[in-house]
Amino acid sequence: MHLDIRPENVILDDGTEDRTERRPKNKKGAMIQDGELKEDAIVYKIGGFGISRKKEQGSKQSEVTIATAYSAPELLLHSCEYDERADTWGLGCIMADLLSGTGMPTFGPDDSEEKIMSKVFRVVDPKSKKIKDWAGYSGIAAEWKSKLPGKNKSRIEAGLKTKILGDPLRRRFLFWRLSSAGFEVLSGLLESNPAKRLTAAEALEKPWFQ
Repeated sequence: MHLDIRPENVILDDGTEDRTERRPKNKKGAMIQDGELKEDAIVYKIGGFGISRKKEQGSKQSEVTIATAYSAPELLLHSCEYDERADTWGLGCIMADLLSGTGMPTFGPDDSEEKIMSKVFRVVDPKSKKIKDWAGYSGIAAEWKSKLPGKNKSRIEAGLKTKILGDPLRRRFLFWRLSSAGFEVLSGLLESNPAKRLTAAEALEKPWFQ
């Protein structure tokens, strides 16, 4: 588990250096340079493995104390029940950043854990209902449960607001910006309930990637 997926930890090679010393291509269109085949494509690699760790046996893991605008809800809530889907949340955040085109983190900039958590839940789970359906929710300390948004609003008031305004995440990425197939991936990655969040393998099977 990487546990710190964010733009700063994504290394990108767009082939600029290769193109400056371009050589003839072979029959398949791959560039021939210094005896090697250089694919004319963008390559991404993950770096920044400072807090990464192997998943321990059982559901309980070591607490992650570092919080960023790309931290999954379960990590922001200081839960010790998490898995590799904490990383697909980070991928969803990066996808949202790229779609917004503002150059700013969707749930940032990095601030206090409480402020980041407030931004996250107001967009992906305004009534905090999805996270409460998660089996691991019962193990979260009351201190952090109390910081979830909507605690001071009645269920009727919160429900009416959601009904009138619609899905806050969809409102940020309307159909002209992101197709239904694309939104299926984005909303699946940015699912506050870890048990229902897409894994990387599940996301790649979605029609949007076809």
